Amino acid sequence: HAGILFRGLIINLPHNMNLIGRGWQYSVYSIGNGRVLKKYNNRAQAYLEMLRSTNNSFRTIRKIENYYRACKRTALGSLMKVKMTNIDKKYFGNPTFVNDLDYEQDLIIPISDYFKQHTLVENMKIVDSFILFNKFLLEQKLIDKSFQICNNFGLNKDGEIVLSDIGELYSDEFSINKRLRDRVWSNPYVLRSIPQELRDYFVLEMDKAFAK
Repeated sequence: HAGILFRGLIINLPHNMNLIGRGWQYSVYSIGNGRVLKKYNNRAQAYLEMLRSTNNSFRTIRKIENYYRACKRTALGSLMKVKMTNIDKKYFGNPTFVNDLDYEQDLIIPISDYFKQHTLVENMKIVDSFILFNKFLLEQKLIDKSFQICNNFGLNKDGEIVLSDIGELYSDEFSINKRLRDRVWSNPYVLRSIPQELRDYFVLEMDKAFAK
């Protein structure tokens, strides 16, 4: 493996795979045949992404480390929930698990990309479908941490809404009810990825469907 040295840590770069995205938890690589590999970030990768995406707002390395550890715990628990659920795995992109944290998954079109290429009316219909899908997940005692419509959800090859980021799931009643009471879908970090002309509709419809 090739690698980059960052503050004494090696970032391994897998051969013959193209990096197509990176978040706080995972790096996403295209592996062909309509599939991707989601490989959990090591500390150097995660630290760099956290600093990049927050404009260096973290004040201490300890705070970053605490986030890294919390994200890892969440991912481990979330992937176990996906493994254990009876929900058809196509709604999670047909994941196959490489180990406790890494997994392969269908290549999914992010809803953020869909929004950029479609009309307001078409995007409103996607919001409606997104709400129905999350009602279905909620009936199965699962929710995405923040209902991150643009970043954590997408469309499969059949045009169905699926959960593409399976590393941030809640399933216990207390946590679910708290997220609903807090109206996490209205947080700025969720809304900023949604086209501005769609935000009011998104929040209004989410409130109707989920607000407690």
